[in-house]
Amino acid sequence: MDRREFLKRVAAGAAGITVAGPLFRVTRAFAAEAPSLGAGVVPTLALASGMDYEKLVTKVLGALGGMKKFVKSGAKVVVKPNIGWDRNPAQGANTHPQVVKALVKQALDAGASKVMVFDRTCNDSRRCYANSGIAEAVESIGDHRV
Repeated sequence: MDRREFLKRVAAGAAGITVAGPLFRVTRAFAAEAPSLGAGVVPTLALASGMDYEKLVTKVLGALGGMKKFVKSGAKVVVKPNIGWDRNPAQGANTHPQVVKALVKQALDAGASKVMVFDRTCNDSRRCYANSGIAEAVESIGDHRV
């Protein structure tokens, strides 16, 4: 296959994906609230939207079977949010600090003996943790297990 043929095939494939994309709704196929799936069936993906981050985390985890499904009593837990960028929450480059805080609190409530929050940053780690608001949010929990 020569270069011209390769480029034609790539362009055709990209056009097909672009046209077909709106026809497929991944969120409808894989994500649902547990009650809509029937008794005993738990989805592998949950979706929620809004601005009350603590309620959103609770709703999503509830649809997946609750945090206790993932965290056993006495477990050491790592919460690995995206803290890769030296950006503030309004810029939307990292995981929202209130989402991280809610996840840490849920893990502690589920019985975790220790919860660690970290990421491998692209920018200076001290600035990323501070400017993202995640360090402050996690420290505000005030629990020695974090």
